[in-house]
Amino acid sequence: MPGGTLNGLELCNSEHESVGTVDGVLIDAPERQVRYFVVKLRLSDHVLLPVDEIVHVHSEADVPHLEAAPGARLLEFDPQTVRPFSADDAVTSIFARSTSNAA
Repeated sequence: MPGGTLNGLELCNSEHESVGTVDGVLIDAPERQVRYFVVKLRLSDHVLLPVDEIVHVHSEADVPHLEAAPGARLLEFDPQTVRPFSADDAVTSIFARSTSNAA
């Protein structure tokens, strides 16, 4: 996104109904990949949506939306169980050799 953030990006189901908003991502630093979107359903309810469950990104009236696959797996999630992305994680993601790129 132009602002460089996904925070507040709306997540819709295949019927274009709002499911929630993106409240963060979970990153696999050594693999350099986003694995899950953290989706806020209500004020304090969060779930994880695996990145591979996103089927379409579109914009309506300049408001971007993510569309999840029909029957997408929304996994239970407690934000208190995950530590914030650290400077060490950033260094790991920059310098670690990904197994998918290993020779």
